Amino acid sequence: MSKVSTKTELTAAEIAAADLFMAIDASAGTSGTKRLKAMAAALGLSKLSFFEDTGGDDAFVISTGLSLASLTAGFAFALKVTTGNTGACTLTVDEVAAKSIKVVDASGVRDPLTGEIAAGMTALLSYNGTYFILMNPAVRVKKYVALLTQSGTSAPVATVLENTLSGTPVWSRGSTGQYVLTLASEFPAGKVLASIKTTRTTHFLWIEPGYKVQYLEFKRNNVNSLSLSCQDIPDVSDGAASATPIDLSTSIWATEELLVSVAVYP
Repeated sequence: MSKVSTKTELTAAEIAAADLFMAIDASAGTSGTKRLKAMAAALGLSKLSFFEDTGGDDAFVISTGLSLASLTAGFAFALKVTTGNTGACTLTVDEVAAKSIKVVDASGVRDPLTGEIAAGMTALLSYNGTYFILMNPAVRVKKYVALLTQSGTSAPVATVLENTLSGTPVWSRGSTGQYVLTLASEFPAGKVLASIKTTRTTHFLWIEPGYKVQYLEFKRNNVNSLSLSCQDIPDVSDGAASATPIDLSTSIWATEELLVSVAVYP
């Protein structure tokens, strides 16, 4: 009867082979783990390439137990993440110098966005000879939340409360009552939810003939920008009423902060 020998050291190719099975079964729970162990045993592998991060502060570190001094393109493995990333990050494997972790998507090769490597997740990584590719970025909603004020004919000033977009969006004033929030290629069609409200606990709108009405509109323009407009209707009557653009600084919200929120879905 033939006997499968147990190896104490693995080549990068053997580790990559075991990781291929792991990538397939990673989401299958306990039963997937059992199948992976059976596959690894069939290959004569005694060590699964599933590692836990021991680094932090965007500098991930793992030890394979093999004291690797170099990596081969195609080396793939699963990483149990202990601390999520806050932007660009690296991974150090054994004695190999730290390599960048990248994400490949429709925009090309880029650094991971904040939270795409989330604490507690199992990240699947593959080395391409230059950097590690994160194959399963955490699905997340990107957010921008800010308190907004505006004076005179100046652009709005934002006090940012939260921003997980791919960059810092910029406010500008186009004309009276017309403001634009711009960040290139950040707002794809059908993926953006924009809202605006006052910082009052409650507020009501009551309209009767002869009363003044002012309103705000915050919406997506295109893939690069959102627009905020402030309008004034000086006399609401039973007939048609025309709206006139006015700056926030002269509106009923002149002494208030406005809370703007943008959510961009994957």
